[in-house]
Amino acid sequence: DSNEPQTPINLKGNWRHAVRIFIAYAYLTMVIGLIIASVPFLLGALSKYLPISTLTPLVILLTITWVTSATLLFLFSYYALIIENYRGKDALDRGIGLFLTRPLYITFTLVGTTLVSGAILIFLSAITSLIIALITKETHILFSPYFSPWWQDLVIDVYAILGLPLLVIASSLLFNHLKKSGAPLHASPTK
Repeated sequence: DSNEPQTPINLKGNWRHAVRIFIAYAYLTMVIGLIIASVPFLLGALSKYLPISTLTPLVILLTITWVTSATLLFLFSYYALIIENYRGKDALDRGIGLFLTRPLYITFTLVGTTLVSGAILIFLSAITSLIIALITKETHILFSPYFSPWWQDLVIDVYAILGLPLLVIASSLLFNHLKKSGAPLHASPTK
């Protein structure tokens, strides 16, 4: 109603809250980044001193597995920080706890979402490239193994950016689903 008195916005309090969230977010990102980068860094350092060139495929597989697993494990930590107001180690614990309630379901849902949305976006970028090739009359280089059209990188970048919100939506829906299903709390939110 227009008759109700409006409460003034507390800019100083909102600013302090935003700075606290930003600092906690930066800290969480740094910790998760160090954890995720630890194994690739260690394997890279070992490859400089040990002759593991014959094990290169195994090292690559280990690196990909580690980065993917750690990323999935910490996926919900940011949601715990921003939405549920957990901080630091509590946000990590809450994110890990949410993931571990249904790890296969979460993994396959995100992989499925990535594959389906990726296939759709690749199809759309191919159609867009074909339309641009027809408009510019440069269809002779469209499928050439030696030349790529001048617009190809732009089209790919645009569709890659458009695909990101789909993954955010999928992970947000998973987070809400896990919260509603009664995922156990590992710590209490910081107030």
